[in-house]
Amino acid sequence: MIGAIPHQGAANVSIRNGVRVPVLTSGAVSQFTYQDVGANFDINSFTVMSSNRVAMNVGANISNIDTANKGTAGPPLIRENKWMGNEQMVLGERRVIFSSDDLTSKNKLQVDLMVTRVE
Repeated sequence: MIGAIPHQGAANVSIRNGVRVPVLTSGAVSQFTYQDVGANFDINSFTVMSSNRVAMNVGANISNIDTANKGTAGPPLIRENKWMGNEQMVLGERRVIFSSDDLTSKNKLQVDLMVTRVE
């Protein structure tokens, strides 16, 4: 990135929002393992390109329990969407950075990003 000015004091950022779901691993003694489900975002390599433009590497991992097979025998199915990419953003503008069809419905999963200046 020619002319990029690294943001002073910038660090990698991780956002975690989810729940730990118990999954039965052995029926004889009721042993469980826990699976994390939810939304996880990672921001790396944040760089100020100009007074109103920034660049960064964004990663998303979004998972949920498939409720379509609820009530069936066996462990729950966990659906997962993972995405990572480099983004350049104009400050104050919202943009869709990831979009995918939901695997269990006619819905769509979409991640919007907007970067604002904090003074």
